[in-house]
Amino acid sequence: VERRIRIPELKELYEKKLVTYPRTDARVLSTAIAKEIKKNLNGLASKCQDNEIKQFALNIAQRKYNIDLIKSKYVDDSKITDHYAIIPTGQGFENYNALNQLEKSIYSVIALRFLAVFYPPAVFNKVALTLKIGDEFFFANAKSCKEIGYLEVSKSGKETEAEGGFGQIKKGQQKKSKKN
Repeated sequence: VERRIRIPELKELYEKKLVTYPRTDARVLSTAIAKEIKKNLNGLASKCQDNEIKQFALNIAQRKYNIDLIKSKYVDDSKITDHYAIIPTGQGFENYNALNQLEKSIYSVIALRFLAVFYPPAVFNKVALTLKIGDEFFFANAKSCKEIGYLEVSKSGKETEAEGGFGQIKKGQQKKSKKN
């Protein structure tokens, strides 16, 4: 699905009670909505017909992830003009099968982004490598994913793969190389 979502499809999702009001530019939730967010999660976990979304919602409860958003960066009443961010309502699933493929894809993007908020942060190991060959220094950096966290939901696989492939290197390790 393109990052730029079209209003007609969003309007259709809203009219079928699957998402909240679509004509907003807010990226945060209101305090009032954050207090009731468990209803949205429970609806996704129990009634959603998309098995992937349903399983991620179930994982939040099974793994006992924190669902209290009140003091998080995702809740800020001062940044809301008319309406809060677009989120799945956890309702309207009787209409889900009537959606076309584009609408289902858009719903999936909204629901997965919403669910990722409740997962823990991703944790990376970072490695900086300095090579000295003769009088010259060469530098390289790599990172690898230690704990996948929210990336499990967002499927940002590139970010979870090791970059650079240094293997097992210990701090201060020195290695002699053979000259050609």
